[in-house]
Amino acid sequence: FYLYQTAAMKSTVLFSSSLLLSSLSTVNGECDACTFWDGFDPPNCKVYGQMHDGGLIAWNRASEKCLDYYNIHADTVNAEDVANVFPNPDGTDGNLELFIDLLREDSDATSGAIYDLKRFEMSKFFKESNQENTPVVFQDRIQLGLSAYDCTANQGNDCWTALRVYFAQPGRGSTEMRLHGSFLWNNIQKDRESEQQSVRMAICNDRTPSESICGNLVTQIYQIWRGAQWKDCSDYGLGPEGVTGGLAADCSLDAGGGQYIPNAKGTSGAGRRLVGNSGRMLVLGVSAMMALVML
Repeated sequence: FYLYQTAAMKSTVLFSSSLLLSSLSTVNGECDACTFWDGFDPPNCKVYGQMHDGGLIAWNRASEKCLDYYNIHADTVNAEDVANVFPNPDGTDGNLELFIDLLREDSDATSGAIYDLKRFEMSKFFKESNQENTPVVFQDRIQLGLSAYDCTANQGNDCWTALRVYFAQPGRGSTEMRLHGSFLWNNIQKDRESEQQSVRMAICNDRTPSESICGNLVTQIYQIWRGAQWKDCSDYGLGPEGVTGGLAADCSLDAGGGQYIPNAKGTSGAGRRLVGNSGRMLVLGVSAMMALVML
């Protein structure tokens, strides 16, 4: 099919709140929102988004084949490496030695989740450096109780030993390690969501998208486009954040996804809704959404 587009695709991808996605996926036992955590989603999970006007859409999830076709891949952290260290998305049951290895192996990275973890989440241990090949180094001194580790002349084993000692401690140390694992899993989630947002925009901008490659996502985008042709292709890359006037989550587990019913151009947001293929609809008010997010 042909999608007429009047504006160039915007380069900025808007990330959705992982808390909001988690809230959608736990509305009831059958809710089908993708968590974007590798190996934890059912095959027909939905990617919730909007059209920048209050409606919520349960998009079909693009396959790896579809992402490869449009050369869309977002990897701020290697998902397989993270899963080896932290088998659970909440960061529990992490392997301390593998976690230390993960931090050491990525010592020359100038961006990405490991860089952000060390630079911002572990600032009591690491600091930014002017060294070209080592953008993040240990703090000059690490104090753990009565033990002090001097890292000014030694960026080697002694300082890594300090990390082992700290994270091996029950209580604060082990809790922080768990939180770091959760941080890395959340970055995997953002990567996967970013890919889905980007590929929807790419399909919208493609004058001859292939249903044989991208499947029912192409059909779904075309069906929505027919009723909202004034929309910019960047709108197809929006996540669910910022939706007002109530959320609607289709928990039918239907493979076809929800159907978006937009208002006419220029009208208010009242009446926009997400109708599941099974005919069931669950509407969550703003207060309910906030309560779920706070949990």
